[in-house]
Amino acid sequence: MSGKWRVIHQESSIAGDIIAQVGSLGTQDGPITFTIENVETGETREVTAWDREEVGERIADGEFDDE
Repeated sequence: MSGKWRVIHQESSIAGDIIAQVGSLGTQDGPITFTIENVETGETREVTAWDREEVGERIADGEFDDE
């Protein structure tokens, strides 16, 4: 993950889980909404991704949910 951001909360969406399980025959969870905090400024943002690795990639690309 990018150096100045840290995950402070993560929550999977029930609807996303159901869709992912139907599409993958029950073997995969849905996307997770991560709340991240900038450790330098205290700013919080949300990023939806499949895992923490993707969160880091989305942060690096500036792809936040609230933009």
